[in-house]
Amino acid sequence: MKIIGVGLSKTATSSLARALGILGYEVAHYPRDLSVLDRCDGGCDITVAEQFVELDRKYPGSKFIYTTRDLDEWIESCRIHFNFRRVEEDPFALEVRRRVYGTDGFDEDRFRDTWTTHDARVRSYFAARPGDLLEMNICAGEGWEALCSFLGHTVPDRPFPRANVRPPLKARIRQRLSRLLGR
Repeated sequence: MKIIGVGLSKTATSSLARALGILGYEVAHYPRDLSVLDRCDGGCDITVAEQFVELDRKYPGSKFIYTTRDLDEWIESCRIHFNFRRVEEDPFALEVRRRVYGTDGFDEDRFRDTWTTHDARVRSYFAARPGDLLEMNICAGEGWEALCSFLGHTVPDRPFPRANVRPPLKARIRQRLSRLLGR
């Protein structure tokens, strides 16, 4: 059995990978070559999410975790990520962006279309197999209880990992002003 994360980037895939690691699973986050899944317990992020149907066929009996979040929050997170993270020197990342989103950079309409299409595809594919798919909104606070129940694990005695969490806007503005003012 493999554990396959089918959420798009910026839906807490890093947090999911860390949580699965705490539970003892070796999970590849954003693998560049899906053959790595032959040697580990699963994978997540966009390179995996876009191939979930093929991975289901290759690894029958696997469990799938669909990380989601509020669409407008996701759009804003993608806007920040894709506008400020330079990938021009990474041909693989550019190719993934073009293949999945149809663009090198951020285009809100394309990203909304990608989200809507991916969401419908995941829900339709697993409609008759609810026991194989866990939908989690980690960004909204879902964590150990849902994940451990789905995988048959005891809840660890530690907080659910939260990777790539940005402070609220007011705190970010204060931090930026402090740096600019040299305080």
